[in-house]
Amino acid sequence: MRNARRRRRLGSVSAVVLKPQAAVAAWVVFDGTAGPPATITGAYNVSSLTDTGAGDTTVNWEVPFPDAHYAVGTGGRLYNGGTLMAMASFHTTTPMAAGSCRFSTGGGLNTVGNDLPDCYVVAVGNGDNHRWPRRVSDRRVSDVEGGRVGFWIKWDFNGAGSPIINASYNITSVTDDAVGKQYLNFEPMPSTMDYLLTGCGQVYGTGSTFGNINNDGVSATSTQVHLISGDYFDGFQDTPIVTHIGFV
Repeated sequence: MRNARRRRRLGSVSAVVLKPQAAVAAWVVFDGTAGPPATITGAYNVSSLTDTGAGDTTVNWEVPFPDAHYAVGTGGRLYNGGTLMAMASFHTTTPMAAGSCRFSTGGGLNTVGNDLPDCYVVAVGNGDNHRWPRRVSDRRVSDVEGGRVGFWIKWDFNGAGSPIINASYNITSVTDDAVGKQYLNFEPMPSTMDYLLTGCGQVYGTGSTFGNINNDGVSATSTQVHLISGDYFDGFQDTPIVTHIGFV
């Protein structure tokens, strides 16, 4: 009788299996100007922040990833009275580990080393490091297209001149178009441009240049997006470590 009542409440809404790779594993919003240390204003699966200095923050995961190969998206709020663009990139030193991720923050004309008033970090990856019961390898959710991860990737150039995929989900390939320009190819999304793209790149050069990653805003389809990377001064550049997450 109880199951029958439950079926009536659900009606015609079906359910799908949400794999761990298709769900957010961790996120945090923090205020870097409140410290040191930086202050967490909201979080999931984040145990603490390590404030090493101005614009240098490490996010510590409560439940670690299986390894250092996962995907991260970052962002921040305009600062200095709303006159400077906020940026957050992977730090040059030990940027990604299974249990933590280190970031350089700042803005303006690629000024590394400034604390941001509001900075966000979201992470996804392989393995069931979500705070779900350990016996559960996937979760059943309402069949609603929205709020889940459609694809993600971590790649690096490693001095090879072409992208090397370290780990991914629903990614078919990466096509190297030119210096600082790549096509990200993935399994079909619901429709053209019907997804939200976020990502992060590593600080490069002497450690003072942000690894900015953007969509060129033109060549996006339901199976492909054209990415550009580099910085204000040097133009298009291949960023050492790159991660991307596509939400649908």
